[in-house]
Amino acid sequence: MNAAAEDPFGGYACDGDDRWTPETVRAWWADRARVQEWLDRELATHTQPHLRPEYDPLDELPALLGYSADLRGPLEQYLRGYLFWLQERREPRDGEPLPAL
Repeated sequence: MNAAAEDPFGGYACDGDDRWTPETVRAWWADRARVQEWLDRELATHTQPHLRPEYDPLDELPALLGYSADLRGPLEQYLRGYLFWLQERREPRDGEPLPAL
């Protein structure tokens, strides 16, 4: 974490808890279809390399596929845990209910 503390541009986003609120997390989640649409467009260009000749599609493809899978899968549970953290400033205990998105 030394790099995050010394990063002059805030690229590691170690201030996320200061910027995200339960309301903004819920708003982002409610608008996730827009993110998925962007991902779908990006993934489509990787099946048509002539649309992006300046890129090597193999460089981005694993990240795009991973992000899409996370968005459709484990991200919801993660964000519910993050909402708990934002509201309680602690990790939830085993079996403790998480807030709804």
